[in-house]
Amino acid sequence: MAILGGVFVGGVIIAVLIVSLVNGGDPKHAVDIDPNQPSTSTSTSTTTLPLLTTTFPPITVPPVPPPTTPTPTTATTITPGTTIVIPPPTTTPTTAPPPTSTAPTTPTTKQLSVAGELDALLENVLLGGVPPDDPDAPGLVRVVVRAQVRVTWSLDETLSADEQRVEARLEAAAILQAIQSYARLEDQTIVLRATLPDPGTGDPTRVLRLVFQRDTLDAIDFATIDPLTIFDLADDSDIDPILEPSPATTTTSSSTTTTT
Repeated sequence: MAILGGVFVGGVIIAVLIVSLVNGGDPKHAVDIDPNQPSTSTSTSTTTLPLLTTTFPPITVPPVPPPTTPTPTTATTITPGTTIVIPPPTTTPTTAPPPTSTAPTTPTTKQLSVAGELDALLENVLLGGVPPDDPDAPGLVRVVVRAQVRVTWSLDETLSADEQRVEARLEAAAILQAIQSYARLEDQTIVLRATLPDPGTGDPTRVLRLVFQRDTLDAIDFATIDPLTIFDLADDSDIDPILEPSPATTTTSSSTTTTT
């Protein structure tokens, strides 16, 4: 702005000087003025513009840092004819852990319960030591051991009435002898129950119940007694008429037991 104002003022001054030079001192350029002519005055106004002063902040130039001297590097001098051998990178071999050998485990045989052992024992007794025809078939005898030792089996329904009387006594004697020699039993009461199918419905029906106290059973000598008299040695009995009267002679026959 200051520069533009100065240029304007300078131009006005130069114009005034030019006009003065043109009109002043030269009579040829005089102007006659008629006194009767209305006077006309021309005024020249000069406008003086104030000078604008602008203060600019000083420009601060940051000092230029001195040049840094690079760190000299030491050149490696290799004597001509010298062979440089660069060793391969050292790799630590990874040692695989030795295989862990697992000691063979010896299968442990879980001991059967008293009922389970008696079940297998009495089934073998009733079958005469002969393996069953079908190993996957249900057990032939059912043993329950709680306050009493209760053994339930079924008589062979294909036998005649006389044969069933004999077979019921022989099988009861064999079961009692096996229980007497079984060491894991305590002083429980032994209850034997034999069943036959009901003629009308086919459902198992109990035809025999014998109760032996432990002292009574331990007093029996199975090497000398007649097995056909085993019913008479019981402390308590409930015998269906189909198994009465007692046979007079010993007869051997076979029977099949079932679980009820």
